[in-house]
Order: sequence, then C-alpha cells, then structure tokens
Amino acid sequence: MKFPLLLAILALALPPLRAADDYQPGPDSKVRPGVPQGELIKFEFNGSKFFPGTTREITVYVPKQYDAVKPACVYVNQDGLQ
Repeated sequence: MKFPLLLAILALALPPLRAADDYQPGPDSKVRPGVPQGELIKFEFNGSKFFPGTTREITVYVPKQYDAVKPACVYVNQDGLQ
C-alpha cells in the first residue's frame, strides 16, 4: 500500500518541478520601433444587478489605428490578463 501511495505523490509532485520558470515572450510580444502603440484604459465596474456589491476591474486596449467611424473587432478575455 505504501508503494502505490509513494508513486501517486511523486506523480503529482514532479511535473511542477520541471516547469519553465524562465519563460520569455517571443519577438512578436516585444515593443518594436515603427509599430504603433495603443493605449490601455482601466476602470472598475461595480453596478451589477445580479451580483450587487461586487467590483470588477476592467482593462480595455484601444489600438492606435482605432477609428470611431469604422466598426471595430472586439476581443474579450475574462480572468486572464496579467
């Protein structure tokens, strides 16, 4: 009984030890000269009818090329901005 328990503990404990802590973003994620930089607008939403008393932090990225006259694409990412 002890051996299967030891194997289970090792199976759960070893994978995180091999995780890459030195991850570096690729070249497409870095600032480059000549590429327009947009703006991050941050605000809080606290007027929920369904979940009163909750506050949500919202961040909106507006590209430099944005034109209010033309329709824009929208990307929504929940619980993932770091």
